[in-house]
Amino acid sequence: MPLPVGTYQINANTAVGQLIVSSSGTGFTGTAFGRPFVGFFDETSQTFSFLLTDAATSPPNLESYTGTLFSAVSTAPDANGNTIQTTTNTLTGLFENFPNSISGPSTTGLFTWLATMSSSVKIKEHKEKEASKDQKDLKDHKEQHPDKVPHPEVLPPQVNSLPAGDVNATISQLIQRLSAVEQQLAIGQSFIAQEERPEVGLHAIEEPRPGFPQ
Repeated sequence: MPLPVGTYQINANTAVGQLIVSSSGTGFTGTAFGRPFVGFFDETSQTFSFLLTDAATSPPNLESYTGTLFSAVSTAPDANGNTIQTTTNTLTGLFENFPNSISGPSTTGLFTWLATMSSSVKIKEHKEKEASKDQKDLKDHKEQHPDKVPHPEVLPPQVNSLPAGDVNATISQLIQRLSAVEQQLAIGQSFIAQEERPEVGLHAIEEPRPGFPQ
């Protein structure tokens, strides 16, 4: 990836300030400590170098920076339960000071430096998680068939109101009646007694018919 543009917080040999990358590509520009620089960036190795100039002197003081880009991404919840993703870009390496003359700055040589820039975005709302849970609960409720819901066995009201002894007696009577019905079915016994049967068709037999002897 190219060098991320933006404002970095820089510490160069205890000097603290801002490093601003204003344009990025193979060549990039910006300012550090309020002074302009131009540089080159290698996307393959993620290494770079830039030259910082101090136009307040003539000839200007020069500082040569080299370094490497490191990027890290982390996620964490905020105080409201939202998921926040934070990207931290770090530039770090060495710089060398070139004074404009022998009588210039006495600090020469190689020094370490570090610059960081962080940005955070909200990648998930807390309410989305709760809405998803509510939808799942609703779906589970709809998918549950009524036949699968256990129901307690309920006796008829008249049975429920009877004492325990009467309930047992009623159950015994029901069992006896059921046994009697089963026996009648087994032997082909009619449910209607002979004397209770209507005389269906008897008048047709007794009525005289022409041509037949009486």
